[in-house]
Amino acid sequence: MKIALIYLGRRGAGGPLSLALGRALSERAEVAAFLSTRQETLPAWRSAPFPYHPVNTFSNLAGLAWSMVARRGIRGLAARIRETRPDVLLFTMVHPWNAALQDELASIPSVVMVHDPRPHPGLVGKIVRHFEDPSLLRAARCMLFSHSLIADLYARGVQAGRISVAPLGLMDYTEGQVLPAPRPQTILFFGRITPYKGIEILLPAFEQVQHQFPQARLILAGSGSLLPYLVALH
Repeated sequence: MKIALIYLGRRGAGGPLSLALGRALSERAEVAAFLSTRQETLPAWRSAPFPYHPVNTFSNLAGLAWSMVARRGIRGLAARIRETRPDVLLFTMVHPWNAALQDELASIPSVVMVHDPRPHPGLVGKIVRHFEDPSLLRAARCMLFSHSLIADLYARGVQAGRISVAPLGLMDYTEGQVLPAPRPQTILFFGRITPYKGIEILLPAFEQVQHQFPQARLILAGSGSLLPYLVALH
């Protein structure tokens, strides 16, 4: 089987996740990856045991709008993907170009990994959903990472027969690094500090933990503001 792994994002966990997934898949299939030239972990892909193709996308909102209207870059990328003659398209993260690529390559079944079936709150979440929903409806299969989220995907119009669940595995982006030994009874929250992440649930839960384990500590690591949680933190 030939798989075209498509990740056009720039930052975050998408790069390490896509690389780890590509490495695992390459043990059983022929993989070719297509990556944004602006992807922050692009140098790490030099060790990938499969070919990857850098892709120019856009640098700002105006460029995004023009790319969606003119579609020159999208059609060019579709042609490059078609040259690898894949049996399946694997979209590892949401991106504005995904649905358009699925249209250009409609004869090739696509699998879409759905990280947030419950859209993020606010304007950004609405914009992401605007691009993601058409991609979900074009996919031959949508992949979730928890059975508890299936109902959320139903609500977005995806039929049960097109949903698969596969728990996230370990990512090896720290391989070869010497990491400090963790302090006993330490709980780490690692991610964006925004309301949908559930920190308002984590903090009172941690208070219960401390009643039983007074030496326990909680580390909140990530971008965002802790101001809404200052009272609970003290």
